[in-house]
Amino acid sequence: MQIQTDAATAMPLVRRASVIRRVSWRIWPWMNWLLPVGFCLVTLMTGRGVLPLLVIFGSPVLILAAGLLGSLPRLMLRRQGLAAATPGAIVWLLILQWWSWVGMAVAMPDDTFVSARPSPLQRLTGQGLSDDFSMGVFAGSIVVGAASWVAVLILSSRVPEPRRLRGWDRVAWSAAAAGPALLMLAGSIGVGAVEVQTDAAGERPGQVRQLSAAEQVDRAQERYDAAQQIVSELRGIAAAGRWEANAARAESMNVDGRGWESYRLLIDFSHDATPDLVVDRDAFATVLTSAGWSVTRADAVPLRIDARDAQGARLTMEQQGDTPLRIMVTTESWWQSADVPVTAELGRGGDIGGGYAAEEWPRLR
Repeated sequence: MQIQTDAATAMPLVRRASVIRRVSWRIWPWMNWLLPVGFCLVTLMTGRGVLPLLVIFGSPVLILAAGLLGSLPRLMLRRQGLAAATPGAIVWLLILQWWSWVGMAVAMPDDTFVSARPSPLQRLTGQGLSDDFSMGVFAGSIVVGAASWVAVLILSSRVPEPRRLRGWDRVAWSAAAAGPALLMLAGSIGVGAVEVQTDAAGERPGQVRQLSAAEQVDRAQERYDAAQQIVSELRGIAAAGRWEANAARAESMNVDGRGWESYRLLIDFSHDATPDLVVDRDAFATVLTSAGWSVTRADAVPLRIDARDAQGARLTMEQQGDTPLRIMVTTESWWQSADVPVTAELGRGGDIGGGYAAEEWPRLR
């Protein structure tokens, strides 16, 4: 009996370890190299921005560094005599580390020097996944990958007793299932987060989608006229006519392809130096406060007035360079339905140019 017990004790670890521990040990060296290579290939096929470009050009160094660093803990374990199965406390950390490569690949920002482009995760959802959420997935994947590698390195410095720990096996299987599940749910969670966001009018996307295209356009026209009215009052104080319209339009918030089904209004007027031009900071500020705007800055020389209304619109009046007086308004955004009726109808903008009286402004339709 004693001989049989000793034989059982001497039984190789490979026969006593669980499947997930044996499999993870065998694929560990392959994952150290294949995942960085796959990450670079996915970036090459999907990315056109600055960060993907840096990854592509630095891929030889990235792959070599990732492969060697990933191999270091396994080498430490082998030097301590482990050659058959990954210790139970390390398996789930390895799985998290491997899945983090996938998270980084699908959520990598794709902005260029001149424009913003949606990440692969944003393009896969096909809906309004926010930049912040996509960036959060990318940054979270980096943190999880780095932290799990450090933890594996620390745990590999000393091999635990070769015994079967079912608790760690359950944790490892849970990590293997949770990784892909969380990545698949990320898009749905992000889109769901957008659905609860309200616009400048306090409405959610679903509420706006219930309106007809004509109703959405009429609303936008009313908002445009209301914004122009306050600008008209300010212009009336400064000069009765000869105003130059530099911008007057409804601008899509999806010009960079990020999926935001919303729009904002842009208004920009300027006036040349003429004998009838009046620059009266106090009179301008009085008009704004009477209309419910909050004046956050009011400089007299040179004139600079910044103000915001209750819905978040921003107004700036300033004297700058060769422009004796300029008035600019950028509103907050409002949702529109997926067929973008507002920007399709009003995005072309009004007639830009000079000759406007104080009480006149470009019509959007």
